[in-house]
Amino acid sequence: MAKETWRRRWQRKVAQALELPTDVALDVTRVEIVGMLQVSVTNHQGLLQFTPEAVVVAVDQGSVTIAGAELVIALIDATTLIITGRVRGLAFAGEE
Repeated sequence: MAKETWRRRWQRKVAQALELPTDVALDVTRVEIVGMLQVSVTNHQGLLQFTPEAVVVAVDQGSVTIAGAELVIALIDATTLIITGRVRGLAFAGEE
């Protein structure tokens, strides 16, 4: 993992003092899974690949791969991507 910068440390401390969610204060990716039916990726960097069996999403420190069947993009906008279908797996690839 990359060394945390002084700015990132300062943002984290301010977020803790104000009791803000870390993902909001630091503008990092948030991945939410609802059962095996839906995956939501907030603060994504774009869609890299889409098939009904796999979706690859660019995130701030690499990518997230959602594997499954009958996957569908339910919503995509500048910050949020929602995938529905039969979710079978989730994998992260990124900077070490």
